[in-house]
Amino acid sequence: CFCGHSFDWKQQKNKVNGAKAFEEAYPSDTHFHCVRILTDSTEKSQIDLSGAYKAMNVVAINQKLMQWWTQRYPDCPAKCAATPDESVQRFPGRRDACKLFKERNGLLDRRSHFLLRGLAFCARQPAPKQTYHQRHL
Repeated sequence: CFCGHSFDWKQQKNKVNGAKAFEEAYPSDTHFHCVRILTDSTEKSQIDLSGAYKAMNVVAINQKLMQWWTQRYPDCPAKCAATPDESVQRFPGRRDACKLFKERNGLLDRRSHFLLRGLAFCARQPAPKQTYHQRHL
């Protein structure tokens, strides 16, 4: 590609074919089955096909992985993300869900930090002068 990104047509074709094979194997509730396999299966062929499906449906599967993480660890998902147990490392979907949870919370923390900075900045600004009409209402 002229932008400098190397694009492997063979790898892309394998992803598309794998995603299609996964959809044919699980025609109903495909996202659910993808997350289930990524978080609970140890069979390499299933994991490879679900990984290909995830690569072609990243946003939807990441949303499902976030839902899985918060349902799996309802009491304290942040603590489980900070100190994951060995079961998280054994499954690619669990690793991805943990990483997504950490990134999402980091992003929310940065947003709230910037929001608070903005509020503090506004609080330090002098109040605008009121017009005669505003003062006598």
